[in-house]
Amino acid sequence: MTGEHDNKLAGGGRPTISDVARLAGVSKKTVSRVVNDSPFVSASTRAAVQAVIGRTGYVPDPHARGLAFGRSSLVGFAYERGEAGRAMACQAGLLEGLDGGGLEVLVRAVPDWSEGTLAELEVFFQRQRLFGMVLAGGVARPGWIGVDAAGDGYEGGRRAAAALLARSR
Repeated sequence: MTGEHDNKLAGGGRPTISDVARLAGVSKKTVSRVVNDSPFVSASTRAAVQAVIGRTGYVPDPHARGLAFGRSSLVGFAYERGEAGRAMACQAGLLEGLDGGGLEVLVRAVPDWSEGTLAELEVFFQRQRLFGMVLAGGVARPGWIGVDAAGDGYEGGRRAAAALLARSR
């Protein structure tokens, strides 16, 4: 973003959907339709909004999108602290597999895979409103994906990503 455009932003900081709407001379709903590739926007309006998005560097807030669509774009990835080295390969596979798929990863280290820890992860899962959860310890829970980080590593992370992306469609 250049200084010229900084002065036109409401808070002088990161551009918001309101900034884009104001600068493009349209409503926030129209900006949302453009961002979400709705067919209910004329080509000229779409071009004007996209030009403002390009100039300002506006990036939609993934949390706001999650609220609008009734689901989160965040995936939890938990690993046991003592297994961080092995978990890294699994995490790399997960990140690469999710790249461009609209899901982001939130990482959490846990002390062990006890029932108490899994119960805490369940609270974390619900509090963060995560779309999915990957456990890099071979542990399985209903609705969560368990990956054996030691045995599956990178490929296990890729398989977990594929399963998550299949669910998101």
